[in-house]
Amino acid sequence: MAGEEGTAQSSFPPPPSCYYSSYTDEAVSNGTAPPPPPVPTGSYSCFGAPLEVNEEILRPLSSQGIQQLYPNEGGDRISEMRKLNFSILVNFLDLLDILIQAPNSAKREEKVNDISLLFINLHHLINEYRPHQARETIRVMMTKQRDQRQTAITAMQGHLDKARELLDRCTPFLAQLKEGSGDVAAATATLGQVLASQMSAAGVAAGSGVRRPDEEPAGEAMDVVEPSATSSSSSLEPHSKRPYV
Repeated sequence: MAGEEGTAQSSFPPPPSCYYSSYTDEAVSNGTAPPPPPVPTGSYSCFGAPLEVNEEILRPLSSQGIQQLYPNEGGDRISEMRKLNFSILVNFLDLLDILIQAPNSAKREEKVNDISLLFINLHHLINEYRPHQARETIRVMMTKQRDQRQTAITAMQGHLDKARELLDRCTPFLAQLKEGSGDVAAATATLGQVLASQMSAAGVAAGSGVRRPDEEPAGEAMDVVEPSATSSSSSLEPHSKRPYV
């Protein structure tokens, strides 16, 4: 078993430690760090598929040797996807008829290829909306973070105002206690009443004492309302249900 494990080869690349260990601060300051790899030019291979450096993120079907069943520009993508969906249903019903009447016919393989081509075109149209989906996801995430921070700032400002009010009300009594003027017992009792009333207003029961650092803070939890991502849907006139194949 140990010999088999020693001869086994991993299908994945090694961990990146062999890369960042060569670019330590000492290696960079001494100039012994290896230079960065050159930027690829022309074509390169990714997972065995040849790709071009300057090609589009979403490659056209024509560049992949696949027949495109919808126009490149000027067409309504939602209408085209509806037509492709209808064509898939029609061709699937045709395939069922072929399987019932002549299951060994050559038309069966032809109809399967037609359905596969329709699915590839439909999936390619869906991928065209991926950049829009990414932008909307980032927008919703950033809006949620902004609302959470605004809620936290509002709560912190409220606690700060209460603390300032408490200090302002306690300052005269603290001055009397420091100077030793007046009735010290009365000033201490009044100060205790002020503290108890402020803690009761803040949600701490009177007589429970000052909250320790290891205790949970009193008060209600902040409710963060997640903004709903609104998606605009255009009203489309009914199109003719023409099959592509």
